[in-house]
Amino acid sequence: MTWSLADTTYGQNIARYLALDVNFGSRYLTANGIMEFEGNTAVNVTGTCFEPNGGVFCNVTLGNFTATLSIDANLAGIIRDFDASGSLDSTGTMALLSIQ
Repeated sequence: MTWSLADTTYGQNIARYLALDVNFGSRYLTANGIMEFEGNTAVNVTGTCFEPNGGVFCNVTLGNFTATLSIDANLAGIIRDFDASGSLDSTGTMALLSIQ
């Protein structure tokens, strides 16, 4: 799945896209992919997801940052990025572009 991102930063870098492969396990989902920034640079993303109340919630790592993804039943959502000290770096929105 690929989402466009708005109002999302990774330190000083402006994030534009999040692309994740989501795999279903017996109890949890795994998410692996990349976050792409302006200037065509990217960082690896990996994490674990679960399905509370009809949506999907993920905790992922991105280098020295972590992020939470709250994805609703329409596959849109909110992304919150936290820096290495655990402080909130940005809160942005996710809009689904494609499912592959």
